[in-house]
Amino acid sequence: MPKIIDKKKKAKTISTAALKVFREMGYHNTRMTDIAEAASIGKGTIYEYFKDKADILGFAFEDYFNSFTDGALQAMNRTARPMEKLILLVDFALAHAAEWEDHCSVYVDYFGEARTEQESRFSLAGIYKDMKDILTELIEEGQTAGEIDRGFNPLVLAELLVSMFDGIIIHRVLEGQGMDRDLIRKSAVRLIRRGLLGGPIITSYND
Repeated sequence: MPKIIDKKKKAKTISTAALKVFREMGYHNTRMTDIAEAASIGKGTIYEYFKDKADILGFAFEDYFNSFTDGALQAMNRTARPMEKLILLVDFALAHAAEWEDHCSVYVDYFGEARTEQESRFSLAGIYKDMKDILTELIEEGQTAGEIDRGFNPLVLAELLVSMFDGIIIHRVLEGQGMDRDLIRKSAVRLIRRGLLGGPIITSYND
């Protein structure tokens, strides 16, 4: 009786092996042969599941963001208050990035270097839009409920929060493991919570 192969599971095994190689060698230096060796399969087998390494990377990040979406929804469902939903979302996002560190490291490498025209199809634009839409809606709900300062532009604030998330990931990848990531997460959440409530802001210039 022929062995039944779970194609989705096999594809995930290949993508997991590929991420390890991408992180060690750099995405742009990695060959399909390197991935095949890491996954302990023949090079031809990879092409039964993926067109090229960009296709593998796209699969890996789809897995990452599916996990992110599921976890974010679970986190936000723990409360009915918009402000707390927002804080729980930010807290979860930072914890999730730490848990999926290989993905984040490769993400920085991939988007930090020039890509060939063939590889340019891999983009996070849709994912970023979804994240900003969720944040914008939560901020607007929080402002309506009187939980978030109405002086903030929801779209701009959403952009800032996503940029903060990206910045923490990039800094951690480039600077290594020096700072305690749990401390960073807790400090970021505390800063956001206090900032969103509003209050006097002292500057050296006129607004």
